[in-house]
Amino acid sequence: MQDIVREFEKPGCAYRGKPFWAWNGKLEEAELRRQIRVMHGMGLGGFFMHSRVGLATPYLSDEWFGLVNACVDEAERLGMEAWLYDEDRWPSGAAGGLVTKNPKYRLRYLAMRQLKDPKELKWDENVLAVFTARVNGLAATEVRRVRQKKQPSELPEGVTLLVFDVRV
Repeated sequence: MQDIVREFEKPGCAYRGKPFWAWNGKLEEAELRRQIRVMHGMGLGGFFMHSRVGLATPYLSDEWFGLVNACVDEAERLGMEAWLYDEDRWPSGAAGGLVTKNPKYRLRYLAMRQLKDPKELKWDENVLAVFTARVNGLAATEVRRVRQKKQPSELPEGVTLLVFDVRV
């Protein structure tokens, strides 16, 4: 019971406020760290780093991620939570317009397909990895990776090819 009372008297960061922290203008590490210390002094439990209109630091650049890492380090040092909002403004998923400007930023996902006949395997630029395995329902045993571009001629009884493709 004492633990519960203490948690109400002085809640941990999980139970404290965490504002959306608007990032705009040219971001500077020293200033970001200073602002984190101010939030900590106010009793906040953490923050959500959120890109907003007016941001001069290139979104998703190496500089951007370096600043994100610096803020995470400062939060950890102070016992706070650091969260990264997944988008430059909104709606979520467009990466601040980068997705619509360049197809290389489009959504990709990993798909798995099973092949019983090794002759069906076609190595192309989308094949990430191929494995042989014995598959029983959702379980795979005796899993072995097939070397890149190697074409298995036949499979032992009960063995399947698991092909992992990157798809757009």
